This record gives sequence, C-alpha cells and structure tokens, in this order.
Amino acid sequence: MAWDPDADVDALVKKFCDARYGVISRAQAAVVLLTLQDVTRNTCSVPHVAMKPPQRIESDRARMGKMCDAVPRSADAENDPSFKYNLQRLGLMCTYAHRDLEIQHLRATSAPREQIVDKATALHAWVKSTPTTAYSSS
Repeated sequence: MAWDPDADVDALVKKFCDARYGVISRAQAAVVLLTLQDVTRNTCSVPHVAMKPPQRIESDRARMGKMCDAVPRSADAENDPSFKYNLQRLGLMCTYAHRDLEIQHLRATSAPREQIVDKATALHAWVKSTPTTAYSSS
C-alpha cells in the first residue's frame, strides 16, 4: 500500500493467503486475518486504548472462539507441511487473542484482581511454553 495507494487490497489479501495458506484454506485465512485485525486493534489489550463495554468484548471473544475452532480443523486437514505450519501459527494468534479478551472481559466487569492476575499469569506462561515451531518436519 505504501508503494501503490491505489492497489487492490482484496487482490493483495488473496495473493498473500494463496501463498501462505494455500488455495484450499485461503478464504478462511482471509476471514481470520481480517477478524484478528478488527478485534485486536479495537477490543484486545492495546495500551492507551479505552476499555470497551463488556458486551462488545464478549461479542468479539465469541468471534475469536469461532476462529479458534475452525483454524485447527483446517490445519489438521492440510497435507502440505508449509501450509499446515502457517495455519497452526494462525491458530496460535487466534488463541492468544481469545485468551486476552477473556482477561479484558474480567477487567470490564470488575472481576476480583486475583482472578485477573491469575488469567494474565496463565496467558504469559502459555506464551512462554508455546513452541515457536508448531510442527515437526521429521
């Protein structure tokens, strides 16, 4: 977009998803990426961004939950190791956003501080324990 502000965004997204996720999963991957873009910048924990109402957070959390269910199924069905790996990584992004939204919902509903800290600590531990490679090429 910086090189060509008149570029066809839909075509660019399609080309990216074809290359990264394969023709079979490209449509789903595009939906997931656009959902992640919308949810993370609007509802997830972004510094200096106002907390959203609990209903909005829960709605976006439900959206991310659907992505968390769908992406691993696509990854499991994929035969190409590169596409499988990329789909697994996309699934990790969805899981992180979904768990972050759970914490945001607790904050928005004034849950006890200990409960929020426990969830944040668990998320941090999950991030640290999640392998940087989602599959083995052996």
